[in-house]
This record gives sequence, C-alpha cells and structure tokens, in this order.
Amino acid sequence: MNGKQKLARAKSFVAQNDIELQHATMLLGGAPALLRLQRLRSKLQKDATFFVSHRHALQWLRGLLSLENSYEDNDEFFMAISPNDPIIWMFCELTEAIDKLLYDLGSPNSGSASALSAAA
Repeated sequence: MNGKQKLARAKSFVAQNDIELQHATMLLGGAPALLRLQRLRSKLQKDATFFVSHRHALQWLRGLLSLENSYEDNDEFFMAISPNDPIIWMFCELTEAIDKLLYDLGSPNSGSASALSAAA
C-alpha cells in the first residue's frame, strides 16, 4: 500500500467514525483531545500522502480510546457510568476499528502488514 492509499484509508476511517470519534475524544480527553482530533482531521485533508505524523496521531487516538491516554480528571465520568452503558461498547468498537486500521497501514519502515504476511 503506498502513501496515497494509506492516506485514503485513514481519511475514510475518520470520516466514517467522525461523530463517534468526536464524542469519545471529548469524553475521554476533554477539549484538548478534541482539538487534537480536529488537527488530525485537518492534516489528513490537506496532506497529499500519509506521513509518520499521521500514524503517531492515530496511535495516540488508539491510546485514548483504549483508556491508555485518557484524561486524568475523568474519574467522575467513569464512576457515573455502568459497564453496560452503550458508550463503553462504542469505545471498544472504535478501538477495534483503529487497531485494524493501524494493522492494515503496516509499520512505518515497511509495506503494509498484510503485504508482509502474504510474503511470508
């Protein structure tokens, strides 16, 4: 997968999950996280190819969604919701989707992960 194809995949992921991503980043990271997501969206639209900075932003987003990088002062949020709340399922679904995207994009120093596994 070349840089333009990777960029198209990343754009597609963000566009397909736009509202959910905005909602999740605001809940988990507050306004700073939402601004960071908006910067990623803007960069994806402006750039002509996929850069390592895009990958880093997607990895940060994955960390936020999986609660590795969640906002430190959101204890009240987690205390107020049930584990059965649909928002928890949304976080899980978004995390799985971004994991798949990152896998499909492959490592920065090689082709896509699927191309690597096909060559093995």
